[in-house]
Amino acid sequence: MATVYWGLTTQGIRSAWKQRFCGTCFPNVYEAFRTMRDHPDQCPECHCDLELEETVTYWATVYIPGHDRYDTSLDVCLDDREKVMHELRRGAIALENRQAGEGGPLPQPSVYDPWAALDDLALDPS
Repeated sequence: MATVYWGLTTQGIRSAWKQRFCGTCFPNVYEAFRTMRDHPDQCPECHCDLELEETVTYWATVYIPGHDRYDTSLDVCLDDREKVMHELRRGAIALENRQAGEGGPLPQPSVYDPWAALDDLALDPS
């Protein structure tokens, strides 16, 4: 069973989700990745030429059992973004936001170690 982690940033807002694929369904996704590899300037859905300002990029990390991790992206035209998004979200699990300052506590300064002041004396408190 293959797993794909998808990510998208729209207007500065990041979203991410995970999809799992059985051996029957994954070849469809794999074919879209191959199309992007072989024709990076074309939308894999409608095969139109992609213009930078009219392109949506879905970032992907693919895990296939027995293979190395594969980082890639899927670029689609604005006309096909809703159709593609629907497919990429089908059966997916949303992942928590990992943007800076969100999703968890901020790093805290380390706690003062009183024994550090005695370091030059080489004393062991244990």
